Amino acid sequence: MVSVRSATIDDCRQYFDWANDPVVRAASFHTAAIEWDEHVVWFRGRLASSAPTYVVVNDVNAPVGQVRFDARPDGAMEIGVSLDARFRGQRLAAEAVAAACRALRADGRTMPIIAHVRPENAASLAAFRGAGFDLAGTSRIGDVEAVRLELTARPAFSGPVLFRVDAGPGIGLGHLQRCLALAEACGRLGATAVFLSPLSADVRQRIEAAGCEARSLDLTSEALGSAADCDYVIRSAKDVGAATVVVDSYAVKAHYLAELRAAGLRVVFIDDLAHEPLPAHIVINAGAQATSLGYRSSTGDTRFLLGVEYALLRRHRDAGPRPIGDVQRVLVTVGGDDPRCAMTRLIDLVARSAGEFSVIAAVGPFSAQLVAVREAARHSTRNVDVVVASMGLSELIAQTDLAISAAGQTLYELAANGTPTIAVELFDNQTGSLSALAEAGVVKSVGRFGDREFDDRFIEALSALVQDRDARHRLSVTARTVVDGRGAERVAAAVMAA
Repeated sequence: MVSVRSATIDDCRQYFDWANDPVVRAASFHTAAIEWDEHVVWFRGRLASSAPTYVVVNDVNAPVGQVRFDARPDGAMEIGVSLDARFRGQRLAAEAVAAACRALRADGRTMPIIAHVRPENAASLAAFRGAGFDLAGTSRIGDVEAVRLELTARPAFSGPVLFRVDAGPGIGLGHLQRCLALAEACGRLGATAVFLSPLSADVRQRIEAAGCEARSLDLTSEALGSAADCDYVIRSAKDVGAATVVVDSYAVKAHYLAELRAAGLRVVFIDDLAHEPLPAHIVINAGAQATSLGYRSSTGDTRFLLGVEYALLRRHRDAGPRPIGDVQRVLVTVGGDDPRCAMTRLIDLVARSAGEFSVIAAVGPFSAQLVAVREAARHSTRNVDVVVASMGLSELIAQTDLAISAAGQTLYELAANGTPTIAVELFDNQTGSLSALAEAGVVKSVGRFGDREFDDRFIEALSALVQDRDARHRLSVTARTVVDGRGAERVAAAVMAA
């Protein structure tokens, strides 16, 4: 029985010895021996890349061999494997390939995996077939006509997933945005998504624009999380043929989830609080502080997906490291709603900060402050463009050099895009996550909005960051390192696998 672990620099010599084994070189498409200096440069580059490099170990943790993946221009991953001479002939190669592919899938990567094998290498062909690879023709590799094998992701089901989500005035868009990201990722694995939510025009528009079905949860705000709410979800799941329900609502408690489970549904709960033991099959908290919250399962079988690696973000094009130049445009956003009237105050504080830049004030679709924000912008000494962000912030983020944001879901989107960000705590439930992100160097925190000395802290922090390109570069690099933008893929793989 074998498993895999990620390679480290301590494995460099072992990899060198494996790579120069005469049997390995003869089976390779490039048969020349590898020089040590060349190998060290290559190995360090591999460890710095996003392509996984694994050491295969047996049940006593002894190194058995290696499996590595290389990203291909077509979006697939190319796999390569070799075993230590001492372990050949024990039928371990298929186990090694299967273990590495499971590790890749568990990290949320759903692209096809491609292998190329010399046609005379019967052992390797058998290993890949034994790991579930299908024959997919031939490819020319140098002067060799190689056998091509392919492993595609096979989701456990492709039926509807029902999303029970709170969104709208007084609630905002954070719950909806992260569920849309998860629905998009599940869709790439073959599932369809149906959303059950209190539907305003803006909420319906966002759901349907994402290609999902929108159904109205016809309940008053006081009835959210009630027995009537739970019954509505159970009936809706049966109506659309959904076996899995994703719930994202602060109104929902453990007894509600238990009722869904008793009705035979597979329950996925997106939670920020860890207030009580939970009976869900999967619990997700992508907050930077999530692993310290003491989550507990009341059923003994809950899978907890905790931490920023599970941040639920819509897929975005990875254009490489974000260039950091002078600050010309600053984005200010406080979320889908603005119950604390923060935007007008922030516009005033931005005007009092140092630097030459314009401002984009992104007002959420549920904010009642639009008239006041436009008035504040008109009186500002800066050029302030007020935009109602009815369909999201991705385009605005791409246009800005620095952001000022409330410490909610938007922080993770900004981080994944490498946008240097000043974060403002507006509500109590943002405290832990903001502290952890600031400590990790992902954002610059200015603390709680409205606290004594908040104004001075904000002006000082913004003035300093606008003028310090190196500090903005550090924030950008750290943010993209910590929040890689693939959390929705990881969660979708878990949701679709069981």
